[in-house]
Amino acid sequence: MTGSETSYVQYLHKIIHSSRLPFLLGLIIVLLYIAPVLIQWEDAPVLNHDCLDSNVVWYLILGQSGKLFGSYDGTIEQIMGGISRNSFPSEFNVVTLLFTFFEPITAYFLNFSIIHLIAFIGMFFFLREFYPGGKEYRYLIPGVSCAFALLPFYPPAGLSIAGLPLMLYGFFSLIRDGWRLWSLLPLILYSFYSSGVFTGYFLLPILFLYCVLISVYQRKVLWRGIYAIFFAGLLFLICDYRLFWEMFLNNSSISHRVEFSSIGLPFIDTFQTGYGMLSSGQYHAESLHQLIVPVLWVSLALMVIHQLGKKRDI
Repeated sequence: MTGSETSYVQYLHKIIHSSRLPFLLGLIIVLLYIAPVLIQWEDAPVLNHDCLDSNVVWYLILGQSGKLFGSYDGTIEQIMGGISRNSFPSEFNVVTLLFTFFEPITAYFLNFSIIHLIAFIGMFFFLREFYPGGKEYRYLIPGVSCAFALLPFYPPAGLSIAGLPLMLYGFFSLIRDGWRLWSLLPLILYSFYSSGVFTGYFLLPILFLYCVLISVYQRKVLWRGIYAIFFAGLLFLICDYRLFWEMFLNNSSISHRVEFSSIGLPFIDTFQTGYGMLSSGQYHAESLHQLIVPVLWVSLALMVIHQLGKKRDI
């Protein structure tokens, strides 16, 4: 073997055993998932219901109205003879800003690409840092991160679901390392690039309950976690200040939803609807996970049988 061939083999061996290779392979898979959309561009499929027929229109009307940073008591005349500016998305939300400063098709696919990339990166760092022995699983953690990033997220929601691992990474990093930049940035990004109504205002109470349980278990108040929750809550309040104004401070505001007929579902119907979404997917983000569900049930049954067998041996 010549010297050049030897150096090439050594270089190839170095790449294969590099700690960064699994991450790069996962990133390449996510980029390949995004690529067809960017290549097809205007011919690429776009979510219609509750997206192209609503959210995208709201962003465009808001941008064309010139009232992105309008007064809290301002109105947008293009809809229903004029409705409150506060009924539209916040000017501090990243999705709103994307549709304000870019063409609609560019903003939509830029948002789509960012969501999936952050989903992969966030899950990767969260599992690597906080999953027990995470740094030892060279290919498992990138594989799980890649699987998460390929989920069909709801684009108008931004990082509401896709950014949860990144947000948790920032939360637990702040508890472990204190108020450092890499702990704060995920919290800031998630607060301004997600919907508090979709996830944020439910996530924060769950994290607070976690802090309470850990404090009771350790007999020591988890102050860093509580401070992180209040910090994220403050950021959500800043981003959604119009929503809070309309709900709690503006007594003259009357929502058009007061005319809606609210039809409640019995518990059985609610359970069936929830199970149907779990097993078949939700039409806003159709999935092919039905092929995996039977495997999961079989795996769960085998685990239970295995555990019962171990107890009998004891």
